[in-house]
Amino acid sequence: MDTAPEPTIESGLDDLVACFLAATHQSHDRDPRQQHDPAWLSPCEQGAPDDYGFVTWRPVRREEPPDFNGLAAAFEANIHADFITYFGRYWSDPLPASGLSGRIELLQLWNPADEERLVANQIGHVLQMRRERRPLTLFFACGDDPDLLYSLDNATGEVLREDLPKRKARVIAESLTLFLEGLRAEPGA
Repeated sequence: MDTAPEPTIESGLDDLVACFLAATHQSHDRDPRQQHDPAWLSPCEQGAPDDYGFVTWRPVRREEPPDFNGLAAAFEANIHADFITYFGRYWSDPLPASGLSGRIELLQLWNPADEERLVANQIGHVLQMRRERRPLTLFFACGDDPDLLYSLDNATGEVLREDLPKRKARVIAESLTLFLEGLRAEPGA
């Protein structure tokens, strides 16, 4: 008897990317596009910018995993494997999605410089969490409300919805895989 493969972070992201592209094509009859920035190039860009300065793009599978060794050294802790897998799957602009927690943007890495920016932002986030004596969390998505972050508990792998001003976090999924399974991709611009 054939059984379906167990869901993974990779398969969850692959499904979301495929649905994101399909939804964008259904809404706009083209790939997603954005304003071209010659100083912020990406492997995602598809061809040259149009006459209005917009370039189409598609998520592109990464060949090398991200290097979060500096992040681990700054935290004096190993980085949860799910976080590395998540950010190591694609080069992409953020992916819009919705689920039980409302509309969110799944952060992605556009290029290697964006990877460096993510590390710097994660360090700032963790320093704030330490000042507040809260557990080590690593954010990977944001909500419509700029005070809401979706993070991975670095110790347990649980997904948390963090309300930054209230200094509260609640578990919303047992794992990143389960969290991704509960999302529906939204069309891009």
